[in-house]
This record gives sequence, structure tokens and C-alpha cells, in this order.
Amino acid sequence: MTPKIIDENQLRERIVAELNIGHLDVSEQEEIMGAVSDVLLKRASVEVMRRMSAEARAELDKLTEAGDEAAVSALVRKCVPNLEEVATQAAREGLAEHKRLVAELVTKQS
Repeated sequence: MTPKIIDENQLRERIVAELNIGHLDVSEQEEIMGAVSDVLLKRASVEVMRRMSAEARAELDKLTEAGDEAAVSALVRKCVPNLEEVATQAAREGLAEHKRLVAELVTKQS
């Protein structure tokens, strides 16, 4: 079971802002988001977990299996006090990589 350590709604808002797609209707935003959100969420989660000690990750697994979301959130915030900054940076890096790959594909197809 993967722990829910990043708020998906907050990450979605950051992605919409970063991609500058807030002016699109919700269905168009969802289509674009579907292409990148899972990868970015995993990337941000991995970065957060990388910053946690092995002991903290073991505790995180226990709390996740118990379904204690409040304790999961508290542990993550204790281990990664700048959680929002870390998640935002990971998402920005992922978006930059996505944009770079799309640009390469467009160039190759031209």
C-alpha cells in the first residue's frame, strides 16, 4: 500500500498553475492532468520519502497499513517540515522534464 503523503488536490492546483491551464474548462484540465499527475505525485512522494530515515519509513509503512492518515501526515511533516516546498520542487522538476520530452518529440516529428 502506497502512503498518501502528498495532498493530491494541492498538487493538482500547483500543476494547473505551473502549466498555466487555469483558463481551460475542467474537462480540458482533467485531460491534461491525467497525462502528468500520477507521475508527478509519485515523483514528489519518492522525494519526500528519500528525505526520511529508514526508521521513519518503517513507521510510515505501519501507519499506512493501519489506515491512520492523520498519523501519516504528522510523521511526514515531522520528518520533512518543508513538505510543501519539497513537493512543489519535485513537481516543477517533473513538469520541466515533461515539457522537455514533449519538445523533443515535437522536434523529431517536424
